Amino acid sequence: SGGRIRTYDQVLNRHLRYRCATPEGVFILPNFSDYYQTHFVRVIVYKNDKIQTTMTLAGTLSLSSPAFEADGLIPVKYTCDGANLNPPLTVAGVPPATKSLVLIMDDPDAIKPAGRVWDHWLVFNLPPTTANLAENTVPAGVIGRNTGGQTAYQGPCPPDREHHYFFKLYALDTILDLTEGVNKKEIEQALADHILDQTELIGRYERLKQK
Repeated sequence: SGGRIRTYDQVLNRHLRYRCATPEGVFILPNFSDYYQTHFVRVIVYKNDKIQTTMTLAGTLSLSSPAFEADGLIPVKYTCDGANLNPPLTVAGVPPATKSLVLIMDDPDAIKPAGRVWDHWLVFNLPPTTANLAENTVPAGVIGRNTGGQTAYQGPCPPDREHHYFFKLYALDTILDLTEGVNKKEIEQALADHILDQTELIGRYERLKQK
C-alpha cells in the first residue's frame, strides 16, 4: 500500500487489525468490539496522505421476538407476575465466520432501586446456526449466573416503575473458554476482542398493580 491508513472515528485510538484492499486504496477496519454502541462502522481510505473515499459498513445480525415488538411491552407470562417463561426469540443475519453466539438480557433501570444493573439471562456458546430460541426452553448453549444467583432465565420484575430490558446478541469469532455459572462480567471480558457483529432487542415492563 503506500499510504497512511486512518479510521474515521479516532476517538478510541485502538489498534486496527482487519485489512482490506479496494480499487481506491487500502483501508483497515477496526475491531467491531471498539464500536459496541453501534454496528455501523465508518472508515476513510487514505492513499499517499489524501482521502480517496469514505465507506460505511453495516452489520447484518438481528434479534426479534414474535411475542413483542422492539421497544414494546413484554407480555405478562414472561415476567414474575406470570409464568416466568423465557420469551421466544428469532436470530437472523449471523456472519459466516461466527463460531458462537452470546445472549445477555439485563435491566439497566434497576440501578436506582437495586444499586446495579440486574442481569436476568446469560447464555454463551450458542451454536452459530441458531435461528430460534423457543419459549420456555433451555437454549443449546452454556448458562451463566444471573444477579439472582440462578443459572436460568429470570423474568422482568421491576419494583418501582416501568423498566427497559435489553436482549443483547453477540456473534463471536471464537468459542468462549468458560464454564457454566460464570457471571456477566466474566462473559463480557472473554468476548470483548472477538465480536464480529452485535445487535439488541429492547422490551418494556411495569408490574401489575397490587390490589
